[in-house]
Amino acid sequence: PMPPENAARPAALPEAQLADAAAANAAADANARPDASTAPSSSTTAAGAATQPTATSTAGTASTPATASTPADASTPAAAATEKTPSIIPPDTAQVIVRPEDLHAYLGPTAFESEVALRTASPGVATGLAYTSVGGDIMFVEASRMAGKGRLTLTGQIGRVMRESAQAALSLLKSRSPDLGIPVDAFLNVDVHVHVPAGAVPKDGPSAGVAMYTAMASLFAGVAVRPDVAMTGEITLRGLVLPIGGVREKLIAAHRAGIKMAVLPKRNQKDVAEINPPLKGIDITYVTNVDELIQLAVPLIAAKAPARKQPPTPAPEGAASPRDTASGRAGRRPLPPPLRGV
Repeated sequence: PMPPENAARPAALPEAQLADAAAANAAADANARPDASTAPSSSTTAAGAATQPTATSTAGTASTPATASTPADASTPAAAATEKTPSIIPPDTAQVIVRPEDLHAYLGPTAFESEVALRTASPGVATGLAYTSVGGDIMFVEASRMAGKGRLTLTGQIGRVMRESAQAALSLLKSRSPDLGIPVDAFLNVDVHVHVPAGAVPKDGPSAGVAMYTAMASLFAGVAVRPDVAMTGEITLRGLVLPIGGVREKLIAAHRAGIKMAVLPKRNQKDVAEINPPLKGIDITYVTNVDELIQLAVPLIAAKAPARKQPPTPAPEGAASPRDTASGRAGRRPLPPPLRGV
């Protein structure tokens, strides 16, 4: 029967008494439970932990979970993986010294290799700097010659502008061959083939003119280009080096490839000053014409080239010419023009 509403309710037990009652009930249940060896317990977890039951009183529910955890079995996958994982640092080691020859053992095989020194080891190969849609990159220009009729062959999926740069570079080289120590008859009955590797990638632009000129000069002179030099710029038939674009991206690509010297047109010096922070570890050199370019990129050609004859300086006004001095008329007034008959 339900007690009347106006009946006095029993006073709530203190929390200490509730805790003692819960502990007593838990002990009684543990004594009444069968042995774990004869009957499986539903409170046993997969890791071997036994969870004690909870006791409920009339005033509320008081849970006293008691979890006894045991160490993980050595046969579990996590423990086995921990035991089998090799340690890079030997045990009981206070200091480890890593040398360059040890990097292969720690980091694995080399992922990227520099091809600059390998490709420029023979004459006829120059390293250029190119600007792409994803940044700068280095570009190799290879030149070869064979017996023929003076034709120029261009391959490597290059555009119309680069084709014109190659034709201008060959014409400029022929006109300056005496100054470079190249015989004039070296171009007779010879075909020239210029190739830009990575033929699947379209390429175009005027900035490869200096690289094409340098590659052809190296080919006909039989001298290899310095492997640590990369160049960019447009050339003219007068031998001038004109400015180009994408200077920042090209210099970053040269620095990433291990280039020690980058040759740029003189008029691009203002673009380099705007790069912040400035690049370190690369020497940036400026040129105004192809003669300065050859001295930097192929110094052996410049050393073998004959000295260029300087044009004679004009004599000052009123001074005696060498012819007058030889004839003994130096210092005399010039003879008047002969009179014509009337």
